[in-house]
Amino acid sequence: MFKKIIGYFSAFLLSILLLSFILGWIYQGKIKEKAISEINKKLEAKVQIEDVSVGIFRSFPNANIQLQNLKIIGINEFKNDTLANISNFKLEINLWKFISANQVIIKEIAIEKAKIKLHILKNGKANWDISKKTTQETTTSESPLQIALQYYQLKESEIIYLDESRNFETHLIGLNHLGKGDFQNEVFDLQTETEVEHWDLAFLGKPIFSGIRAQLEAPISMNFKQMEFKFTNNTLLLNELPIEFSYSVAMPNENMKMDFTFKAAKTEIKNLFSIIPSLYKNDFEKLKANGEFHLNGSMNGILNDTQIPNFNIKLALNNANLAYEGKPDKISNLQVGFEANNPTGKVENTEIHIAPFSTLVNQNKLNGELHIKHPTGDPILNGNIKGDIDLQSLYRFFSKENLSYSGKMYADIQFDGQLSQLKKGKGKVSGKAVVENFKGKYQNQSIEMAKLIGNFSPQKVQIQTSVNYLQTLFHVKGSIENVFGYLIKGEDFTSKVGIDVKSLSIPKAFENIALVQKYLPIAGSLQGDIATSFNFSGNFNSKFDLILPSVNAEGILNTGQIEAKGSEILNKIITLSNWKGQNQISLNPTKMNFVIKDGFLIFKPFDIHTNFGQFAVSGKNGLNQSLAYSIQTEIPVEKLGNKWLTQLNEKFINLIPGGQKPTIKGNIPFEINISGTIPKPLIQAGLSKSYLDKFNAKDIQQAIQNVVKSEIKKQKNKAIEEAQRLADQEMAKAREEAERIKGIAYAEADKLVEQAGNPLAKFAAQKLADKLKREADKKVEKILQDAQDRANEKIEKAKSLE
Repeated sequence: MFKKIIGYFSAFLLSILLLSFILGWIYQGKIKEKAISEINKKLEAKVQIEDVSVGIFRSFPNANIQLQNLKIIGINEFKNDTLANISNFKLEINLWKFISANQVIIKEIAIEKAKIKLHILKNGKANWDISKKTTQETTTSESPLQIALQYYQLKESEIIYLDESRNFETHLIGLNHLGKGDFQNEVFDLQTETEVEHWDLAFLGKPIFSGIRAQLEAPISMNFKQMEFKFTNNTLLLNELPIEFSYSVAMPNENMKMDFTFKAAKTEIKNLFSIIPSLYKNDFEKLKANGEFHLNGSMNGILNDTQIPNFNIKLALNNANLAYEGKPDKISNLQVGFEANNPTGKVENTEIHIAPFSTLVNQNKLNGELHIKHPTGDPILNGNIKGDIDLQSLYRFFSKENLSYSGKMYADIQFDGQLSQLKKGKGKVSGKAVVENFKGKYQNQSIEMAKLIGNFSPQKVQIQTSVNYLQTLFHVKGSIENVFGYLIKGEDFTSKVGIDVKSLSIPKAFENIALVQKYLPIAGSLQGDIATSFNFSGNFNSKFDLILPSVNAEGILNTGQIEAKGSEILNKIITLSNWKGQNQISLNPTKMNFVIKDGFLIFKPFDIHTNFGQFAVSGKNGLNQSLAYSIQTEIPVEKLGNKWLTQLNEKFINLIPGGQKPTIKGNIPFEINISGTIPKPLIQAGLSKSYLDKFNAKDIQQAIQNVVKSEIKKQKNKAIEEAQRLADQEMAKAREEAERIKGIAYAEADKLVEQAGNPLAKFAAQKLADKLKREADKKVEKILQDAQDRANEKIEKAKSLE
């Protein structure tokens, strides 16, 4: 019997396993299609899923669905926001309900290595409000998705919450959270456990705390029927500071009703100092602290678009003393009173008070007070600060990674007025701050100032100093505007200064100065030094980062001898110009006038001398990485590449009758145009169009004249040859006629002598014969002369042709 039971059970288990395998294989594609379809149907966002896998063995009769590398990317004003980037998103669903009723009933959710950004714009619009709006309500029976959660988990994740409308930001890194409860019920208890490795919190652009490690185990009373949720008697541990709190929230409609109270569970002052990162991370176990503090607060009321809960937060430190074991520096007699309150629920009625504030850093006294009304609107400020500070002693307590400093600081400043009026130069602000013998190091670069003077007025702080940075002396004189907007509200501040630098290494400037990196990226390929003098204005954000599009500048840039190596743009110029015997550019000292405006660095036309020759350069490049430069130069004809010589010859030959080639001498004008972008520059190089136009007009005319002259010469020579031929013919005929006439005359003369009978008659006949011969000779001579004259006339006439 037992063996039969074992056999039946084994057969049943085998059947279940086989069925599970078959169902997983059959429905995996359908579930993947369903998951992607459901998400895209419901969300106004770009959804990407790398892979969907289905498993049913471990959770049968439920099914596990895993979404690999799920991304939800915003659209429209949130197109640069990734709402969620999740490495692994796992759901456990009821498989039979999905097969039989096409319903997705979620039992468990597990999310691993997620980065989630929750973002609210100044107009109140949230990036997670991505559900598609429908014109018809969908009934519960029609919905394919139901939540029946019993367990959820978030592992090794990161959450950013940024609320621009309230100037509030929090950032959680290394977040692990889990919750257990029965979400099928409307009322139940949810058990939660939360750990955060790194927690930052900022308000009004200023950090409340940063780098905090937090732990919380909290039971939450969940009432979905009444939409009420309660934390009761819970303890939140922030580093070494335990905070006891109770919190309840009700959300019956658009009004969120809150009731929140908290207090520090311990009053030992060292626990409070644990939430200061520079103290907690710097030999905290060796920090000796005594004195006491009290921290408590409450928040009660309605939260909606126009109202906040009433709140009151108080912190008091009395006679606090700090010192590190074995070190001489100490902070003593620290007195701090802090209160933030709003008794009406109207945001504009918030007030913040810091008074008293006084302490001794070693033997240097520092005291002051600060009162702020309407901090989120147009704050009204009143306060003062006065004291001497040994910066090195302060650094030993509040050190920061990659930053060190020393020196002396004196301040005596008073202020009273409304922020908007201070920006206009109204209100009461006076005093001075002086820093002397400052030495600091930031990211392995030394910074030194012999003296910095800041004179305070309502609208600005006038400053003057000389800063030794990058082994170079920067002379700086000007003003800083909106200092109080920056300090109180985290607004941008504006620097308007004149800067003068005598000798600065280009590689060091490129490596360390963002303005050079972004506006002059070619500097990364240059070796040498520059000197510059310019007027600068630009905005800096709450993190002290320069906002590059805000920069305006105008000045002069003088270079020393510069070697250019490894620049893609310059290498392309060399290649395209086909310049014989050159493969590297050396630039002689050059003076350039420049302007930075509207996100562009603009160079006014300037000449630069190189080992190639002289270049005339003008143009601009932008923060958007666009390029628009024009370069004019002249290349000696003996260094002009064969490509360009061939082009010249072909262009000329095609236009000139007879295939005449020009004689090219001297320097040939050359044009280089640079466009495109810095990553993908488009460089066009060629012979100067204006030169080619001029070359054609002038040289073609000359060549045509040469052809005409050549043709005339040919015709003239031909005519001379023809005239000579005719002259020769004329002379031949004349000689023939002369010989005939002479032969007849001489024959008749000889016959007269022969016929004479006696000596006297022969003597007389001889005389007559001689006379006849002389007359014949004269006649022959005349015939030959006349023929020669006619021949010469023909030849001269041919020679005279033009």
